[in-house]
Amino acid sequence: MKVHYLKTVEPFFSQLKSRNKKFELRKNDRPYEVGDVLVCEGYDPELDAYFGGKVASRVTSILTDKEGSAFGLKEGYCIMSLERFEGQIDNTLYSS
Repeated sequence: MKVHYLKTVEPFFSQLKSRNKKFELRKNDRPYEVGDVLVCEGYDPELDAYFGGKVASRVTSILTDKEGSAFGLKEGYCIMSLERFEGQIDNTLYSS
């Protein structure tokens, strides 16, 4: 299991935090794998500042541009299905 720390802007961060968003569309520029954990951190690019804490989610499936191009997924991107992660990462405890 790898841990990926990702800047996440609004409204997507709040949607993850409230569990209304169960997927992540990202540039596929990292070696994402099923079972990895995404630690999404609220980020405001205009202020270049973090806000709102962190949300940890486990990747349960990945659709890459190879499989998803027929459905309009742009080259170099992927969609990851997520479930809430509960556990400890780098001395931070994540729970519901």
